[in-house]
Amino acid sequence: MSEPGAAESEPLEVNCRSGPFTRCRYVLKDTEVDFSLQSPAHVLQVSIPLEAMSPRPVHDKSWPMGRVWIALVLLLIGGSFLASAAWPGPHHRGSTAGLAITGSAFVLASLAFGASFLLGRRDYLVFVAPDGRAALRLPYAKPDPKTFAAFVHELCSRIERRTAEQHAPLIAPEIADIARLLRQGRITAAQVRQATDRLLAGGPGGT
Repeated sequence: MSEPGAAESEPLEVNCRSGPFTRCRYVLKDTEVDFSLQSPAHVLQVSIPLEAMSPRPVHDKSWPMGRVWIALVLLLIGGSFLASAAWPGPHHRGSTAGLAITGSAFVLASLAFGASFLLGRRDYLVFVAPDGRAALRLPYAKPDPKTFAAFVHELCSRIERRTAEQHAPLIAPEIADIARLLRQGRITAAQVRQATDRLLAGGPGGT
């Protein structure tokens, strides 16, 4: 929940597709992101606390290259069968129809892997948890670049604000100690800034 007396921000919602048959919905609140996914295979609904994510996301963009090699191998095999069916050797016995059917099956399988390569591209903006795992994935630049950029900007801002709210009660005693040392002239203003920056970045005992 938000701090008592704090003004709550309006929820921000984004709907997009992460695949031909997969719809994603993100609802950004003050303390969490509600994420839901719907596809023919499954339905997922989860809420992710904002303090469980870093405000510095990473861009994950990759292609399933292994499917390309599989498609090429299948295409070569299918091509050899079709070539044998079209130009049977002098010692060939039996019908060439079987060779043509087998070759066509390999070619169709190659096309299927080629299509899965095009559909299997990964292009996400990933918000990571403190342990390094992916906490939230946003399909990059969807539903459109302007909406995506606005949502990401607001998400990062709310993560930073929520993290500061969570740290504030814990670092208050250390902030008081820093103020006391400053009053006593035992530290300089520059050292105060360095110490408070470390605390805000890492909480109590921040590095």
